[in-house]
Amino acid sequence: ILLQCCTDLLAASVLAGLLTKSQLVMEQAEIIATAHVGGEGPTEVSDSYNSGFPEHLIPSSWKKLRFVFHDFATLPHGPNEDVTTSTELECHGQKWSIDVYPGGYDQRHAEEGERYTSIYLSCDSLGRSEVLHTKHVLYVGEPGKGNIMTRPVQELKSGKSPGHKRVMRRSAIIDPAKKILDDKGSLIVDLHLQIGFAPSYCYPSRSIQADMVKVLEMSDESNSDVVFEVGSEKFYCLSSLLQLRAPDLYSLASEYDNRTPIPISGVSGAIFYKLLRSVYGGDLQGDHRTALELKNLISAADRFGCTTLKLAAEHEFVTASSIYVENVAEMLLFADSTNCGLLKEAAMSCFLTNLEDVKKTEGYSNLRESPDLMEELLTEATRNNNKRSRRRSDPGGKDYKRLRVSELRKELVIRESDVDGSKEILVSRLEKSDAAAAAAAAAENDDNSDGQFSLDSDLQDVEAVEVE
Repeated sequence: ILLQCCTDLLAASVLAGLLTKSQLVMEQAEIIATAHVGGEGPTEVSDSYNSGFPEHLIPSSWKKLRFVFHDFATLPHGPNEDVTTSTELECHGQKWSIDVYPGGYDQRHAEEGERYTSIYLSCDSLGRSEVLHTKHVLYVGEPGKGNIMTRPVQELKSGKSPGHKRVMRRSAIIDPAKKILDDKGSLIVDLHLQIGFAPSYCYPSRSIQADMVKVLEMSDESNSDVVFEVGSEKFYCLSSLLQLRAPDLYSLASEYDNRTPIPISGVSGAIFYKLLRSVYGGDLQGDHRTALELKNLISAADRFGCTTLKLAAEHEFVTASSIYVENVAEMLLFADSTNCGLLKEAAMSCFLTNLEDVKKTEGYSNLRESPDLMEELLTEATRNNNKRSRRRSDPGGKDYKRLRVSELRKELVIRESDVDGSKEILVSRLEKSDAAAAAAAAAENDDNSDGQFSLDSDLQDVEAVEVE
């Protein structure tokens, strides 16, 4: 008996120590938000003590929210029905509110003076399938004069409101002698809140794109199988990447053995490096590329089959408003020679809009030496001026010629087809794709018809046998 008494006494002492420690930490927590049925935003709070959460969760610090219910004595206080809900306050990444039943909840049979005020906590931002582990303590009334309500760690789900049905008798709360309400007749409810959250994991911030560019920078004769020579510079790379992302450059490299430098002329070392950088997954570097630099990138990318770089440089050239009256004729010739559909479309628009001014430029005489291009411009001008040309020529099909280059490219991306080339090439690809799809559908219908005919013939044979 003596041993049991000592054990009980020791356990009680330990429990009292834990409660004292927890209460001390919570008392030290700052108020991060206050709701006067219309609250203010939160601020940072200090660390705190924890216990009772599942092992896989990390307890948060204690945070304190204050809810102030003004003129509490005048709030509707019918049992079960009359509830006053606070405004939402943010804490621990969630939105919280409390419901106060001044006349009590589920106390319909209690006498007026015996009814207890009820308070329930709600997490209004919790998703339907989310589960949040929480622990809270409610301080109701003026500090040291009201009541303290505690809740151990529990699972909080959407639509569930943990709380306390019997906080204090309403008659005691509104009794001036007990001084539960403050000097203005407001009921202060301090919510000390702690949640458990899963640990966050740190992943390296480097992307595969950055790593691939690093591979290019580290390339040398020991880890590469292709070497290019541009002037006095040598560039090492992998033929497998060239085959996938710059097929024309790969075709050139396949004519040489692994250790023989492949001479590259007509392009600077800086431009060639940016081309290889695009092959390895890098994007265009720098914020201030000149029109000349973009033209050189487009030319090199078109020459060596690096479609990704070509389309990126073309898009930047067009969006940078690098086409104007003085150079539009030159841009038309350049776009036509490099099969840049988007650039050519933008240059045509500028040309037709400023036709009279363009005719006065030096580049216009060079443009007139290209009869095919002049015919395209005439066709485009006729299409713009003739309203009937805007209608579909084939009501049952698609008039791809009316679409802009960007729209044609989107359609080709959906069909997983090549998006490089002039507008005429893009239109041709789409038309061929439609024709192939129509032929496949027709063949499938023919197969279904043959199968049905065979089935009908078999049924007739069976009926004939039955008749015999």
